[in-house]
Amino acid sequence: MKSPSDVLQPYGSSRLRLLGRLQQGPAWTLDLRREPHRWSANPAARVQELREAGHDIRTIRVWADDLSDYYDCYVLGINGVPVVGKAWPYITKAIRAKWGKQP
Repeated sequence: MKSPSDVLQPYGSSRLRLLGRLQQGPAWTLDLRREPHRWSANPAARVQELREAGHDIRTIRVWADDLSDYYDCYVLGINGVPVVGKAWPYITKAIRAKWGKQP
């Protein structure tokens, strides 16, 4: 894991805010691009940087009911257990399937 000073490199504040948001529960890519989370134009890049820093963040792809479209949902794991917060039941089911553990 990188040192805390590495977080303060370019986009460091965006990464810190994103990590704080993921500690509350799963987050959708589209939601992270809207207010009040509009602090990063590219949340996927910030997620990748957090992964490279050693954080267990997984992407769950959730399909629409008619399978016409999908949405990416980012989930933070702490000590191998996903943080689900107030996630909707079908998201919790998808997280269980991806993690293999009870959130």
